[in-house]
Amino acid sequence: MYLYAALICLIVLIFALLGVAELLALGPMPELAAHAGFRTAAYRVIGALELAGAVGVAVGPVMPLGGGLAASGLNDRQCFDRSTAAAGPSGPEGGLVGPVRGRHLGRG
Repeated sequence: MYLYAALICLIVLIFALLGVAELLALGPMPELAAHAGFRTAAYRVIGALELAGAVGVAVGPVMPLGGGLAASGLNDRQCFDRSTAAAGPSGPEGGLVGPVRGRHLGRG
């Protein structure tokens, strides 16, 4: 039980800190937004969604459906970051990466 609570606290802390940094465009966040192909305003929206996901994970033990939805949303956001950061504008097999959800759309 303690490990479970510690893991939840760690996830909430990480996503809350990153969400606030993106929401307020602190430090290198505007440059990271430009590198990922986003305007700063769009990156702020992503930060707000990360912050909402962190709140959802925090209330997950009390409200399991909210925690599950938040965790799946945060996981999908991380898949998008990995696909754009690792593969650039084209996907791992050379196809296009979807502009909204980061999904591989097939060979280009």
